Amino acid sequence: MNNKFINSVCFIRKYGRPNAAEKDIYRSLQEQIKLNTQYGFPATYLLQYDALTDKGFQELVFPQKQNHAEIGCWFEVVAPLVEKAGLSWRGREGWIWDYHVDPGFLMSYPKAEKKKIIDAYMKEFKTLLGEYPKTVGSWLIDSESMEYMSEKYKVDAFILCREQWGMDGYTLWGGPHYGAYYPCKNNSQCPAQTQREQINTPVFRMFVNDPLYCYYEHDKMKYNKIDCGLFTQEPAWRCGQDPEWVKWAFDSIYQDKNVGFEYLQLGQESSFEWENRVEKGMPMQCEFVKENAERYGYETVTVGEMGKRFKKEFSETPITARIALTDWANKGNKTVWFNNKNYRINLYSDTEKVWIRDIHLFSEQYRDLYLDTPCTTHFGIYDNLPIVDGVRFSDDTVQAGIFLGNGRILDAFAEDDYYAVILNANDKVLAFRFYEDRIELLGESTLHFVHMQSCPFITDESETAVSYVHHGLHYSMNLKKEEEKTVFTFSLVK
Repeated sequence: MNNKFINSVCFIRKYGRPNAAEKDIYRSLQEQIKLNTQYGFPATYLLQYDALTDKGFQELVFPQKQNHAEIGCWFEVVAPLVEKAGLSWRGREGWIWDYHVDPGFLMSYPKAEKKKIIDAYMKEFKTLLGEYPKTVGSWLIDSESMEYMSEKYKVDAFILCREQWGMDGYTLWGGPHYGAYYPCKNNSQCPAQTQREQINTPVFRMFVNDPLYCYYEHDKMKYNKIDCGLFTQEPAWRCGQDPEWVKWAFDSIYQDKNVGFEYLQLGQESSFEWENRVEKGMPMQCEFVKENAERYGYETVTVGEMGKRFKKEFSETPITARIALTDWANKGNKTVWFNNKNYRINLYSDTEKVWIRDIHLFSEQYRDLYLDTPCTTHFGIYDNLPIVDGVRFSDDTVQAGIFLGNGRILDAFAEDDYYAVILNANDKVLAFRFYEDRIELLGESTLHFVHMQSCPFITDESETAVSYVHHGLHYSMNLKKEEEKTVFTFSLVK
């Protein structure tokens, strides 16, 4: 089965900030519809409740089903939806849509109210379109809401925000960096390890992240030493407007050294104005997609169709690897991202040194912060268990990581039961092997774990283990030296 896809996705609000120009939202949507029609892309249009129930947006979007488009749900909570569910809106005065997590997202409501809000949306959607949506998207969705929509409404795909720290108050950190996964019932950012705890609708991360430079994006490029705004493919931002970056991004996604489900998303939320923003990137990207379909081997499908294909192909979260052994900024950096249902890891090298920049442990026991008590703040955080965190373990003077020495990443490839990364460090050739339940480092090496002195997550550290605590959960990274081999394993402390 072909596992290379592209989706053209536009999510649509009627209301934005107070005094926002509704005509700009219409214009952006109209132009994106024109492009999807021109290139024959089966697009996915996700409607927030205020747009779903608006005659003007209905007249624009509903006829697109004739062009093989999918119409789905964009789930931010707005005043008309809350009132339809028989509840009281608590947004800021004058705001029909409020982007603060409380009250704009489902995790800020108790379980009974979440169900009422979801049911109100789904009932209206089916009344208007004769069926329930197959795709539900949002910057943030909690696992409780996901499980409810998956079981009751048979949703085929969820799309969530990319990896980011604090953008608009939304933090999603330490989850699968790229690729699709089945979330667990306790945490929408965490893959399930068992069928019993698995939500059987896959999650796809929105908008391709730059695997080299996006990691430090929130910190004003302190360690990147490069400023490019947001490091994503979105056509409203600088990377997505640069033909060279777009080609590089496609090359890094659709290559034989990657494994797993490979996908990329076109399009932009309709709240961005067309002139001087979206028009700078989207027409160019559409033309590139059309011209290079045979070269890269992808298929353009709706998000819902991609979800169906994923469910048919995989019964649990597959391994995913994405590599970048060339650097579009010509700084000589290289990176490999790997994740499976148990952990993620990122290797990185610059022109001098090579190190592990990130490891996060995935555990079904780690509960999302808002499952028991709804979010009552403007900001929301979804994360996992940090083992190595190049952002949270760093400060103004320390770049955190597990450093192997002077060297470079050389190559990466899949074997039958592991994924391999070859590198040199201090004039020695080493090899990482990423297995489902462990990591092996082959070759003579010395590991230097660097982090800020007062790292709040680390409780104990020795040559054979590092112990951690995060939101009351205790866990460890265990290091076992064998003949010319170091074995990394991870465990929860009972």
